[in-house]
Amino acid sequence: MATTADGHTLARSSRSPEVMAGAAVEIISRPSREATGNCYIHADVLHSAGIEDLSRYSGGDQPIPDLFLD
Repeated sequence: MATTADGHTLARSSRSPEVMAGAAVEIISRPSREATGNCYIHADVLHSAGIEDLSRYSGGDQPIPDLFLD
């Protein structure tokens, strides 16, 4: 795993793949008329499902922001 200039390992600041799996389960559990044609952000999906604490998916206190969302 690459290391950033300030010495933090990227793995410590990255969320686990399970965060995407959790969001996918929430999306495919919705009625198709509600879910089709939308663009989703995993954290928003989980929050709308009532999962506010994403710490179980690691990433530390300051997970690396997604490059595509900036």
